[in-house]
Order: sequence, then structure tokens, then C-alpha cells
Amino acid sequence: MGGNNNYYWSPSTIWYLDDDTTLVVGKLRITGNVVTIFPDFYYKACRGLSLHGALREFSYIKKDIMRKFWSFLIQNNILINQIQEVDNLFNYQYKVWAGNSEFSRLNVGNIKTVLEHMNKGVMRNPVGEDSLLGINLLKNPNNILNAIKERKTNRLFNKREPISMEVFSSLFEVLSYRSRVEYATSYYPSAGALYPIDSYIYVKEKRVEGLNEGLYYYHPFSHKILMIDEKCNIRDAHYEGNKHTYDESAISIFFVFDSDISMPKYLDRGYYYAIIDVGIMCQTLAIHAETLGLSTCIIGNLNFDRISTHFKLKGKQKYLLGMECGIKLTI
Repeated sequence: MGGNNNYYWSPSTIWYLDDDTTLVVGKLRITGNVVTIFPDFYYKACRGLSLHGALREFSYIKKDIMRKFWSFLIQNNILINQIQEVDNLFNYQYKVWAGNSEFSRLNVGNIKTVLEHMNKGVMRNPVGEDSLLGINLLKNPNNILNAIKERKTNRLFNKREPISMEVFSSLFEVLSYRSRVEYATSYYPSAGALYPIDSYIYVKEKRVEGLNEGLYYYHPFSHKILMIDEKCNIRDAHYEGNKHTYDESAISIFFVFDSDISMPKYLDRGYYYAIIDVGIMCQTLAIHAETLGLSTCIIGNLNFDRISTHFKLKGKQKYLLGMECGIKLTI
């Protein structure tokens, strides 16, 4: 919170004046003299504002009050000087959608309703009667790799035997780099061949042959893993519906975006491309895992803040997605 460091108003934070004495910022209601600095404070913060600048521009507010207000905005991620967590990028999207859609929020506790929604989704035809011509394509399942045909999400894994080091090494080899004349590439595509996603692996106790339990960073250029912490309570970060999947799996994989890699070239869209990249990585890993006798389950909802200190991430790095993996259970 250095006085000369520029902070910016979070693009995902909406504010308005409820009356002359109350400022509403997101879900927070603020009163007092600081209300009088709006909307000027907001306009200046959108362009970048430091604490020293705020004290100078709004000198009619007592310095101790401004400093407390400044700290309050930073603590609540209203003023930011780093890229946002991915969840914050999509704030208010549901609200906008819900206000203009015939659909309502899905009751995920009602299995029948969920299945009906899933079936409606796979049967959808956005073109409908607007199509000029319909042509049936040929089907030949033999042209599809068995690994693609057999791949499916699994939440139960074989816990009786550990993953061999050979299989473990092969799994992550698809994320390693292949040297080229001018630059290195991997086995999956990435925007600009930049590969801004870092992979971290949590190995459970006695679940991978020859490896101690702990959190590792996978270094794709050298194809090696580096331990960064020992036993961590990763389970605590999972929401109730995913805790059993975590208990079953042998390893947990965490994908983290390094904004310093893609944003210098792609600016704001570097974040968007990183989200696409991580989806490609998960698909690549899931299909390759199938060839190795492994199963996977992608975890989209995780309270990463509860375990983030173990990863020792920099502000430029943001967690995007997780995956559980283990030996396929055969019944």
C-alpha cells in the first residue's frame, strides 16, 4: 500500500450513491465524509491513483480518514494493483443474464431437473428453421482414438496401488517442451506459443511410487518436479461435494496463470487466452491419462485462498483450475 504506488478501481466492482449520505460499493454500504468525494474519486481511480495523490486531490478529507478508507478499499479488492482472481472477472454476468433470459437458476439438488437441463442442452439447435440445408455426415467410430472414446470423468479411483514413476512421468511429459530452432513448443497449442500456465502437483502419501507426500512445481523445460512444501491440508480447500473425490485421488493438479508471460504481447486478452489454454491442457492430460490407465476429474470450484500460501505465488500469478487424478478403478 505504498503511498506512491498507483491503484485502480476494480472493473468488476459496481458503485452508486443510495442517497446523499450513503455510498454502496458492491455489497458494502459506506457512510461519512468520504461519500462526498464521489464520483470524482472513482473517475481518478479508473485512470490510476496513489494514496499520496488521493490525499492531495481530496485534501478537504482528514488524512487519517482518507488513509483508513484507502486501506478499506484495498482490503476489499475494490482498489487493485494486480490482475484480478478469475472469479472476479465474471461478477454480475449472471445478474445480467438472469434479467434477460427465460431460464431461471438451476436447482442442482434436484437430479431430475438437472438431467432434463443436460438433455435439453445436448439437443439444442441454435440455427433451427433458419438453416438453408441439412446434410447428414458419415459416422465411423473406428476413426476416433480409443482414448477419446473411453475418456470420462471419474470420482472414484483405485487406492490399492500407487501410480508408478514411469506412468507419473509419462503423464506430465505431454506438458513438457520440445526444443525447436528458434523457440520451444509443447504437445498442446498455446496462444503465441507462450505457455503462460504453471502446473503444480500435490502428491498424496504413498500414492506415487518413490515420491514423498507434498506440493511440487512441474518444470516443463527440464521435465522435473520441484518440491515447494511438504504436507498441506489441501482437502480444506474443496467444497463438500468434491471432498470425497479428493480423498479418492492419488494426485491433485493445480493450473496457475502467469500474467507476465502473455500480457506483454496480448494485453487484456492475455487473460482470456490463458483460460482457453488451461482448457486445452486439461483435455490433453485427460486423454493421455486414459492411455496410461488413469482417470481424471476436473475441479472447477475450489476455495484456493485457504491453501494459497503453500504455493508461494507472486501477485502476477492467479489460480485458474484444478484436476484430480488416480489409477482407473476397474470393477
